[in-house]
Amino acid sequence: MRLFALILVVLLASWTLSWVSGKNNYAIYFSHPHIILCLGSQLDCSIYNSNKAIIQSLPFRVDINPSVNLSGSSYVRVDYGGRVTDLTLTMVDSIPTSIFCLDSLKSLTIQYGTSLTIPPEIARLRSYLTSLSLIKISSSLTLPSELFNLTNLVSLSIISCGLETLPDAISQLSALNELDLTGNRLTSIPVTLAQISLLRTLVLNANPGLTSLDNLQGTQFLWNLNASNCFIDHLPMNVSNTGVIELNGNQLTSLANLETIISDITTVISLKNNNITVLPTTIRKATKLEILDLSNNQLTELPEVVYSLSALKTLILSKNSFSRLEIEWIQGRFRTMSAVVIL
Repeated sequence: MRLFALILVVLLASWTLSWVSGKNNYAIYFSHPHIILCLGSQLDCSIYNSNKAIIQSLPFRVDINPSVNLSGSSYVRVDYGGRVTDLTLTMVDSIPTSIFCLDSLKSLTIQYGTSLTIPPEIARLRSYLTSLSLIKISSSLTLPSELFNLTNLVSLSIISCGLETLPDAISQLSALNELDLTGNRLTSIPVTLAQISLLRTLVLNANPGLTSLDNLQGTQFLWNLNASNCFIDHLPMNVSNTGVIELNGNQLTSLANLETIISDITTVISLKNNNITVLPTTIRKATKLEILDLSNNQLTELPEVVYSLSALKTLILSKNSFSRLEIEWIQGRFRTMSAVVIL
């Protein structure tokens, strides 16, 4: 008996322990690179002898390997071994917990539902799920704590779900590369977001209550920052190594701190539909800049340093407050350059 206990202790030492709780459902998960044990979960996956059995048990039609992705239907992608690797649920009344028994699922999309909630059993997918998309499934979605056990997630999209708060626990998704939170009701982003060192793309479009990106300070490798059509009134500081910056349709009047978020790897800056009055000379830092869109602002003059941006291919300046003489000057200067200028 003592020998058995010793062996058990050694085995558990290589496992990860996590406590998962939810309404009427409490469970302890022991996760290993190839096995997940769940103690106390109400979900019994042993009743399914294959992925096929799980899919065929669902109370709605599911298309198998359709030739094209069907926007109005639920469907799966099944590999040569009969394993479901991708699942899309469309317009379902509820999320069947049996789908969390799929032992090879890499991509899960749930879209176009009404007041759906994410079951705590989603934690069962932690060893293999790399992509999760939740699209228009609720008008006031709350993220369960179990979702942040999905530590292999590379891509997370929560689009038009009425999300009001992104929990600090987002930093637990340490493998996250892409985060899309378009069309929600966020008013802030957690400071822990900057702790995800692998995050390369952050999309915060159409969160009209979002006024600041200050909590991104210190982010070092965020390549694509897109926060258009929010209510942001100033640039963040010290978001280094950013390649694409799109902050269209905000409340920007000044570009103070611009030099702390651009660098010699920045290729696209789009700040159209704001109230910017001056383009600072620090724009010279973006030596690889190819596209600059400042249309529909309040600019009256273009600084001389813009003409020295040798990589510039497209410059959009329409709907600003340039005088006729300034427009003629800009047009004349760019006649000797290869960039396309739209005034």
